[in-house]
Amino acid sequence: KNRFDMKRLIYIVALALGVAGACQKDGARSGMQVQCVNRLSVEIPQEVQTRAVSEGSLVDVVYYEVWSEDFTTRHFYNNAEVQNCIAEIDVALVKDQTYQMIFWAQKKSVANGFQSPFSWSNLKRVNVNYAQFTENNKDCYDAFYCVAEVESDGEDKIVHLYRPFAQVNVGAYPWDLEYAQETGMDVSMSGAVLRGVANSINLFDGSVDGEVEVSYSLSAIP
Repeated sequence: KNRFDMKRLIYIVALALGVAGACQKDGARSGMQVQCVNRLSVEIPQEVQTRAVSEGSLVDVVYYEVWSEDFTTRHFYNNAEVQNCIAEIDVALVKDQTYQMIFWAQKKSVANGFQSPFSWSNLKRVNVNYAQFTENNKDCYDAFYCVAEVESDGEDKIVHLYRPFAQVNVGAYPWDLEYAQETGMDVSMSGAVLRGVANSINLFDGSVDGEVEVSYSLSAIP
């Protein structure tokens, strides 16, 4: 009896597996969309890129959007936590389809605390409110992005992010301070006023818009 029950159990399990496989195949033949999960490792570079200081260690969230291949339809928008400059994202997409994905990483705004200077209606275009930059030389205003074409094949992928902004360095080199010291000046702080600064960037094609004046108050040189 036990042997019979065991055989029947094996048969039932095998039958269940066979039915599951058949359902997937029948779904594909009937035009139903088969999805697969794509694991994306989104990496924030810790080496210096366009800034003389900062390594992106304060970035704690990455926002991302999935678009159609021709960038006409946005499928969904979400975010993921960043830990140690890496975010692990699982995205379920229709198998064997190509998508465009936009990633934007920054320090997250918190109620009654830090307020990010970046905003958007969708991640194709990010706006910058320079009034939120209360001080210069602060890592909390760092940001990273990437636009990547993703093939939904269920394979693990690595996405490298890059800085969208350059850094204006004032007195960043040792000899700059040496020249000042030779004249009797003890320079320990820096500030700047910039005119004609763009305040909107299109992450898809890199174009910028807007023209504002930006003032950075004096703060300690890192």
